Amino acid sequence: MNERSPELVDSSSESLARARQLVARHTSPVSPIWLTALLVASTGGGLFLAAMWATEPEPLPRRTNVAFALCLGIAFSWTAFTTHGLMHRKTLLVHQRVIAASMGLVFSAAFTLLGLAVTIGAHQSTQTLVVAVTGASFMAVATLLLHRALRAKRELEAALAAL
Repeated sequence: MNERSPELVDSSSESLARARQLVARHTSPVSPIWLTALLVASTGGGLFLAAMWATEPEPLPRRTNVAFALCLGIAFSWTAFTTHGLMHRKTLLVHQRVIAASMGLVFSAAFTLLGLAVTIGAHQSTQTLVVAVTGASFMAVATLLLHRALRAKRELEAALAAL
């Protein structure tokens, strides 16, 4: 049995219009062209890296192997995300925005930490500064996107609870 009785649910046209506006504001149709472009870029980049790694003539240092493995993991994670998006061609829902922003933040942090470990270990101060600034800017954008996605999710959850 439904917990809400019909007399408690406001079904006025104004309430429905507000709900539609809220949903429209927090969902966006994702063009298959953008998803396809991301799919091609992530898969192509991953395959290129895999080919480079596989054809190295001599054994690579451990940190280089770790870097290749992380880059491949990142590339193919985006491949999986976009493949899912293309197979389920619906609007970009809030939870998908949270997932994408979280992936961006984790991958930006991994890039930054690995880059700093390599450049600091090699005593390359200029490169360390470049990695730090680039990584910080990537993480700032990803954090902003994650914050916006989580705020939208909370707003939609509150609206659902109010219904």
